Amino acid sequence: MNKDSIGKNKPGGSVSQQIDRALASGEQFGMLLLPGENEPRWFGKGYGSGMMTMEVAPWLAPFASRLVIGDGDTATTTTAAGTHPMPVHRHSTSHAEYINGVEGVIGSCSKRSGKTVYSRAICGHIDPSTTPGRIARSLFEAHPNSLRFIYHTPQTGSWLGATPEILLDFDKTTGEFRTMALAGTRKKAGNSPWDEKNIRENRFVIDFITDSLSRLGITAEVAPLEEVAYGEIEHLCAHIHGTANPGQLPDIMDALNPTPALCGYPKTDAINDLRKFEAHPRGCYGGFVAFSSPRFYKAFVNLRCMQFDTSRYCIYGGGGITPQSVPDEEWAETEAKTTFLQQLANGCHIEKQIR
Repeated sequence: MNKDSIGKNKPGGSVSQQIDRALASGEQFGMLLLPGENEPRWFGKGYGSGMMTMEVAPWLAPFASRLVIGDGDTATTTTAAGTHPMPVHRHSTSHAEYINGVEGVIGSCSKRSGKTVYSRAICGHIDPSTTPGRIARSLFEAHPNSLRFIYHTPQTGSWLGATPEILLDFDKTTGEFRTMALAGTRKKAGNSPWDEKNIRENRFVIDFITDSLSRLGITAEVAPLEEVAYGEIEHLCAHIHGTANPGQLPDIMDALNPTPALCGYPKTDAINDLRKFEAHPRGCYGGFVAFSSPRFYKAFVNLRCMQFDTSRYCIYGGGGITPQSVPDEEWAETEAKTTFLQQLANGCHIEKQIR
């Protein structure tokens, strides 16, 4: 994808300029590109999105409390976000803090043979030579096969990201759906076999999804494991599909969110681990971003993301911790997942031609 491929001839300036103007207005808005799309979809007052909406939910927010960004104002207020904006977190997780936390989580997971997705925060000042619009555009063009998004609401503040993980792709007319178990991460390694730790981590997610759907009376089919590339890393992925009653969309979303790919397994134990060992609030990291039309509901997990304001940013990156985890290897995984976004926020890899 070349530097001019996103919104190449759209009026009102480049995509980066449009994003920066929207942010400067202070008004609620959202913009996303579905995987493979080049033309941005804009949402908010005055954007003319009609029956289509962009929906966002913070970490652990239920489906009924999602924020809806459309032609009008926010339709619902999320309990998780509260009534005040989420401030941008200011304290980066140090290496020592992260290692200590991972060691604590490993001990907890060993007792129950489970998994917890433990994250770290990477905070700093946005380089004055760049802007959020330029950061977003560079990120979006680097990951054309991901959902790419940016939004600002009074409840959440400003967020952007490029996520490869489908939470639910749902046909509202037929009830046909697909989701995925995306868990297990390594640097690109050609055709070499995956280790037991990563395969087991992915299996936790498959079992959680199929068991959760089964409790709703839904039978799902699981495809063989495959590899999904994301920049310089790759993930294990199992695609899962089936058919449900079209009216079951809210129940399915609440059953799947959050999956063990962002939380852990068993879910209650993993959430307790995070409350005990994670020192930062997750905000919208681990929640979801969705595109809703009269026929389709396409929700993606909010990861590979950054919260920001006019001068500061906080990037979130995590990994699945199991009894087999090695703390320093987990730190290296979070570095691999977040390095490109860190470089963009610090003014690196920004196309000089993007104005």
